[in-house]
Amino acid sequence: MKIFKDSSTQVCQTALIKINEKTFNIVDTPGIFDTVRTNQEVLKEIAQAILQCAYGIQAIIFVTGV
Repeated sequence: MKIFKDSSTQVCQTALIKINEKTFNIVDTPGIFDTVRTNQEVLKEIAQAILQCAYGIQAIIFVTGV
């Protein structure tokens, strides 16, 4: 697995998309293997994003390389 020096996303970002008349809230979080920020900082940011998922989480996608 390739570990990147720093994550492109530093602060959680959200976007609504509609697929086949169903709306999804996409959340982009900082990288788990982000070496610029501490693990505690990254996990705190991700926890804040999860708290905003009032309707639950339907899927989690891990991107490991580009």
